[in-house]
Amino acid sequence: MKKWIAEINEIIFGFASPVALGVFRIVFGCVALLNWLMILPQFEAWFSEKGFVPRAVAARWNGSDWRFNPFMWIQSDTLVYGWYLLMIAFAVMVILGLFTRFSTIMLAVLTVAFHMRNPIILHGGDSLHRNMVILLALAPCGAAVSLDRYFAVKAGRAPAQPPLISIWPQRMMQWQLAVLYITTVWGKSLGSLWREGKATWYPPQLSEFNRFYTPAFFDTKPMVYFSTYATLIIELALGTLVFWKPARKYCVIAGIGLHLSIEYRFNIPLFAFIILSCYVIYYSGEEWVALWERIKRARGWGGTVEEAQVTP
Repeated sequence: MKKWIAEINEIIFGFASPVALGVFRIVFGCVALLNWLMILPQFEAWFSEKGFVPRAVAARWNGSDWRFNPFMWIQSDTLVYGWYLLMIAFAVMVILGLFTRFSTIMLAVLTVAFHMRNPIILHGGDSLHRNMVILLALAPCGAAVSLDRYFAVKAGRAPAQPPLISIWPQRMMQWQLAVLYITTVWGKSLGSLWREGKATWYPPQLSEFNRFYTPAFFDTKPMVYFSTYATLIIELALGTLVFWKPARKYCVIAGIGLHLSIEYRFNIPLFAFIILSCYVIYYSGEEWVALWERIKRARGWGGTVEEAQVTP
């Protein structure tokens, strides 16, 4: 019994390479940066008093529940725009791993603030974005593959080999994904359309979301039944089986296929890419280092594992 408890404790609270969090910081930071840059042309429409959602409208939408919304008390649109530009700058710093702790915290605070300033335009991917950036701010994600580490090594303030870090922050991110998928399946299972295999017929009928041409065959009964039940199975696997290493690769491939097909057919800005960026944390830092080593050997590059973990 004690051995079993010790093994569980090691899996959840043990120590591992920080490279996975570093890679995730870069990938997720790029998606976050793109997400906010896409809003730039419509910034006035969505976040100013002259737009569709002035502060009074946002307050009515949020209702009586408390939200972290400091922009509710800022009347100057210029000042709000200035904070928006700062958030863009912090996203770039997160990608580079520059002043990582400070930049990730500021990116998290401003992301939550802007989400609460206008919750009307948010979708499920934005909720995952918000939760993940908070977890990223709490994690030692600058311990590898960052400019902070690069400068520390150059200055002799850190060893060439990154120290092991607690696996707990990465586990929290993995469980966040698991909760997303399991609750999604649970919610869908409560509706008769998903149980009867008809659910995926309805979204394509909302023509305003349609993006690229899809053959009519995909809306026939056999394909609707297949896509409905396949979606449920894949989402359930991504919340459960993905943690079993022999099945992980197949779960990830199925998830990529599922979300890219949604991205192809429906115009839900960055929904698929926000979720897919989080797949990085399904793999350990040691596995990312091993992948980097295989790429270097295939390309005939020099260097060592230690250099791969230091170089941003």
